[in-house]
Amino acid sequence: MIRVFIVDDHPVVVEGIHSLLANEKELTWVGHALSAAACSEFFNTHDTDVLLMDISLPDKSGVDLCVEIKNKKPLVSILALTTLNQASYIQKMMENGIAVTF
Repeated sequence: MIRVFIVDDHPVVVEGIHSLLANEKELTWVGHALSAAACSEFFNTHDTDVLLMDISLPDKSGVDLCVEIKNKKPLVSILALTTLNQASYIQKMMENGIAVTF
């Protein structure tokens, strides 16, 4: 069973992704956060296999959050969700261990 957690500051996006994944038999939804701070707090005491991350969070850069999470939980796979297409930003995310999805 693959455990999935999402961080996105838009509740509609969180609910949409949750509803898309709800019927997937091999996935387990372990929760969500609406801010980088709440996401970081989750990873202080919990684990997950996959983190779906909005890289445009209001309280912290996605790059910084990625580094923080990877330091806490190096085995977590992070998939970035973004509409940004700036090559330098995307490269920095990938250098920090994130797979970027547009």
